[in-house]
Amino acid sequence: MPGSRDLSAALELIRQRRLQLIPRMSFRKAAATAARLTDMPWAESTWRGIESGKDTALPERVAVMAFTVGATPDELADRDEPEAAELLRLLIQQRAEREPALAEIDRSATSESVIQALLQSLDEIRASEVPSEARSEMERLLLGRVMAEIRGQTDRFRSQLASDDNGTT
Repeated sequence: MPGSRDLSAALELIRQRRLQLIPRMSFRKAAATAARLTDMPWAESTWRGIESGKDTALPERVAVMAFTVGATPDELADRDEPEAAELLRLLIQQRAEREPALAEIDRSATSESVIQALLQSLDEIRASEVPSEARSEMERLLLGRVMAEIRGQTDRFRSQLASDDNGTT
């Protein structure tokens, strides 16, 4: 019976993540963000009811809630929500494919958690109330720094592999 069970581990994770965000994410903002991300209807009462355990948490909703607050597919799977975890993976993949700002990134060689973090950072930037020029600059800096870090790490790995190869031949 809805409301009579303990809060699932996945919903507890979602609640904790929502409350840890700075600034703290209200039920209203969480629901509005979920609606914007998915084109699914989300009311504040829907989020509140699911998170509190009063309403049934369908895997589709859990996946969207997890994405909204930054929980990962692995975290959902670790909390006995394998279907929600797979749906979250699909959501991340679909969002990444539609995101023009990620066109330069080799998604097949980039971890799912990095892609998810980039998508969420882009969403936060775009939802901010700063002028559009400042938002564009923030996006440019975010993606430029991430790409520079990836390229730098790749160069370091290649150098290490090359020196390992030279030392063994």
